[in-house]
Amino acid sequence: METKVVIQQKVQLSQKITFALNIATVSLAGLGMLIFAYINTPTVAKATHLPSDTTPPFVEIISPINQSTISGDTQLQIYNEDRRGVARMDLYLDGALRFSETDPANNWIFPLDTTQVENGDHALLFEATDSSGLTANTLPLIITVNN
Repeated sequence: METKVVIQQKVQLSQKITFALNIATVSLAGLGMLIFAYINTPTVAKATHLPSDTTPPFVEIISPINQSTISGDTQLQIYNEDRRGVARMDLYLDGALRFSETDPANNWIFPLDTTQVENGDHALLFEATDSSGLTANTLPLIITVNN
């Protein structure tokens, strides 16, 4: 018994899937010839990466409001969104990193013990970093600490 591949044709179903169509003959030792077709295992191209994320997250301070006077233990709350998710939020007070948070389970509420801050006006700013490493800042907010 002898098998010969007579035709081999590459078939492309899509940009990602190709296979080979084979038509072969088998000589059956005096009984005639059998012709059959078969395909090999399709080749699937590796998935391409998602398009690059070029959109930074959106971030906004919910509370306190600009020009607020605060004292004691205060909660600062922000709103953020990003199509791939915000991975980290940083709180800056007067340009110095004061607090970082990577767990959104606390609804992005930041504690601030104003007794650890001098009385007077201070600039408050949040920075959001998304899972692609893109960042966005809130507009600086002026708060007055009065303990």
